[in-house]
Amino acid sequence: MRFASPAAAFALAAVLVGFAQLHGQPPADKAKKTDADLAALQGDWVVTKIDAPPGLPKVAPADLEKLSARVSGSVLTIVFGADEMRSSVVHFLVGLDAAVSPKQVTITMSDWKGRPLGAKAYATAKADPTKFRDFAPEVFAGIYKLDGDKLVVATTPRAEGARPTTFSPAAAKGGKDAGAAVLYLARKK
Repeated sequence: MRFASPAAAFALAAVLVGFAQLHGQPPADKAKKTDADLAALQGDWVVTKIDAPPGLPKVAPADLEKLSARVSGSVLTIVFGADEMRSSVVHFLVGLDAAVSPKQVTITMSDWKGRPLGAKAYATAKADPTKFRDFAPEVFAGIYKLDGDKLVVATTPRAEGARPTTFSPAAAKGGKDAGAAVLYLARKK
C-alpha cells in the first residue's frame, strides 16, 4: 500500500494505535515488553524478605523459609509449608504492564486455573462447597522491578488499595493508602 505522504502514513498509524487502545489491545511495543517480563517470571521463586507496612506484623525469617512461589503462564501460586500437598496454597492471576515506570502488576485472587475468585467465595466454598457464592474477585495493585534472577514487588496489603508508587513499606504522608508490602524474591536454584 502506498501513501500519498509520510503525514498520511503517520495519521493511519496513529488511528491504528488509538483503535488498539480502545479495544483493549496494547500497542505492539508495550505488548512485547510485557510478554518478555511475563516470560522472565516463569518458574520457581523463593521469598527472601518481606517488609510489612506499618500496623502489620513482621514476617519471621523461619516463616520465610516455608514460603515459595511459582509462576506458570499468568498464574502465580504461593505455597506456605513443606509442599503443595501439606501446605496452604493460594493462586493468583497476574497482569503486568511493563511499558510504564515503575512497572505495574495487578494480582487477582484466582483458582488454580487462573479464574478470578473472591476471598469470601474461597472461604465459603472451603467451609461448605454447597454454599458457594459468587463474590467480586480480590484485586491487589502493585509495582515491580525485575533484574535477572531477582524480583521486588510492592503491593497493597489489602484488596482494592491504592497502587504503591515506591518500593517502600511506609504509607505516603497524607495519602489514603496504608503503605505497601514489599516482597523480595530470588529465582529458586
